[in-house]
Amino acid sequence: MLSLHNNKSLQVLNVFALILVVCTLISAIITLILFLKRPSGREPAESGNRHAGNLPLVSPRAQQHLAEQNAAKDKFLAIIAHDLRNPFHIIMNMAEILMKNIESGNHQGALKTATVLHETTLTTYGMLQNLLEWTNLRNGSLKPDMKVVETGELIRQSVKECQSLALQKNITVEQQFEEGMKVMADGQMIGTVMRNLISNAIKYSHPGSTVTVSAIKSAGAVTLQVKDAGVGMSPEEQQQLFMIDSKLSRKGTRSETGSGLGLILCQEFVHLHGDSIHVSSQPGHGSLFSFRLPAAS
Repeated sequence: MLSLHNNKSLQVLNVFALILVVCTLISAIITLILFLKRPSGREPAESGNRHAGNLPLVSPRAQQHLAEQNAAKDKFLAIIAHDLRNPFHIIMNMAEILMKNIESGNHQGALKTATVLHETTLTTYGMLQNLLEWTNLRNGSLKPDMKVVETGELIRQSVKECQSLALQKNITVEQQFEEGMKVMADGQMIGTVMRNLISNAIKYSHPGSTVTVSAIKSAGAVTLQVKDAGVGMSPEEQQQLFMIDSKLSRKGTRSETGSGLGLILCQEFVHLHGDSIHVSSQPGHGSLFSFRLPAAS
């Protein structure tokens, strides 16, 4: 009876692992296809050249813009190739260890392995979500839908979606805001920004510490802030945070990895709302990320 139970467990785990890998691959492929379908800017110029006797119609500024877009595409492909490879290796290795633990009756080991698998899948899913949203933004198919958004509800929902990450490191996420504050914003975009900032704060915070998410109203605007007491950053690292061609790669306090694309996506979303993400940080003293949104009556 025990052997039958173990066999069924192994079959379920095998199917789960297969589904997980297939879904991740499909998501990555869809992201890649959507990005590669983005107009490169070459076609109109080439068409114009044919109608104008092959005269060069692309200005130096347009050529520079095209080169920058191609550089962004190269970076994008490098992110997919590099950052999806590591989670796949972890998932494959952990799935094998998990099955061995179950087969040998090592339930404690199975639980620890399952925890690592869960953390890895959450990280991979978040990265894929960022890739898809950034792709839509670059395609021009993602535009802000400005509405009145209740600030407290936005913060509560963002914290809730990051709670499992915080629990794994025994991190407390405090919320500080006045009820009733409202902003004009695209709730989905700003929700993505807040989730990324909070998950980053958790990533670079020490286990048992506190992350504070707050909203402060002043002069017709609301400032949203995410503060941690983690590892912090040097001025040089801060300058590279929002650069698509940056080689900056920093592991979290539990060796969590990431592409850095989340912050780039956040900066572009905040730009669409008329502001930029501001960073204040010192090595060993944590970081503060903030941006402003127009207040709504």
